[in-house]
Amino acid sequence: MVNRRSTLAPYRSGQRARLGARVAQVQASRLCFMSGYHHSPSVAAYPPARRGGVVTAALFITAALMLGGGVALLMPQGGGVTQAVIGARDDGPWAWLAAPIRAPRAAVLAPATEQVARSGRQNRLDAVADPMNTGSVAPPIMTPAPAGARLALITTPPAWKLEKSWKLAAARRKRILAQRRQRQRELACLATAIYFEARSESRLGQLAVAKVVLNRVKDRRFPNTICGVVYENAHKRNACQFSFACDGKSERPTEPAQWRRARRLAAEVLNGQADFRPLNGVAFYHADYVWPRWRRAMRRVIKIGRHIFYRG
Repeated sequence: MVNRRSTLAPYRSGQRARLGARVAQVQASRLCFMSGYHHSPSVAAYPPARRGGVVTAALFITAALMLGGGVALLMPQGGGVTQAVIGARDDGPWAWLAAPIRAPRAAVLAPATEQVARSGRQNRLDAVADPMNTGSVAPPIMTPAPAGARLALITTPPAWKLEKSWKLAAARRKRILAQRRQRQRELACLATAIYFEARSESRLGQLAVAKVVLNRVKDRRFPNTICGVVYENAHKRNACQFSFACDGKSERPTEPAQWRRARRLAAEVLNGQADFRPLNGVAFYHADYVWPRWRRAMRRVIKIGRHIFYRG
């Protein structure tokens, strides 16, 4: 019976020898490549096909080591920044990859040259360092705020404040609308008095009638509103203060031009643009074609047009 183990022993021993020689050659080539002896007889002993594979593997290993060295350049350690010195050393051309040195952080933050770029909308400053001088990229420069600058804090008021402001705004709006309506009524009442009492008079005569109305508003003996003064006792036949208010005739103006003139003068009087100071305090007048009894107790002041004015 043939012993298979004894038959295959020479083959296996030869295979082990060849494998061991191959491993020794690869290790020798790596050592030669790392030490800088590129013309090693171990590498030259390979056939051309195998030599190309060894060169490819060596380039791959070199790229990996350089990539690792570049990562090491950017990795901060402790209080400084790890840097590598590019250049040859006594122990081999590639030994700088395994010999990082420590540089202070201030060396990175103070580049030799920098370019400052300003972005138009954001108004930022970005400083870009020269990597050939420092071997690193400087962080953006943060400019401090001006000395007199103030920070504005925008906050939303609470709901109750908003509701209160809305209510105040609504009340103010109602008050303004009421004042406008009251002003329109007073303008209409004063213009009506000017129109029916003195539409045929001069501007001064019409202004005198308007002045009497305003004087009565300030007098405690009369109502404190213009309409109240003009239409006082209007419900009494021939007993009112102004005859047109209780004579039973229509109060609709029939002369548009005179009505516009009366309204324009009334607006000027209410706005303080027209005044007649000689009639200050004068609260009574009558036409010169009537002779009322109350005139005996009054002091005559002036006659303007067909009207005689009294103070008393």
